[in-house]
Amino acid sequence: MAAAPDKVSDIQTTMADPPRPATVRDERRFHSYITSVIPWYIHVVWISFWVFAISYFLMMVIPAVKIELVNPP
Repeated sequence: MAAAPDKVSDIQTTMADPPRPATVRDERRFHSYITSVIPWYIHVVWISFWVFAISYFLMMVIPAVKIELVNPP
């Protein structure tokens, strides 16, 4: 009595694997990546965010650190 194969890879198939294309150009699919153009207002949002973040850091955080170093709570 022969034991049953444990894995699917143990089973031998009679169908031959299809030939693989030699290069990407021979394959001609799934290799044309198209990106979307980011709208101008998204750039404005990011630039305004970074301007606010840097100005907040310079105007609020740095002076507060100087005070906290001299008079800790």
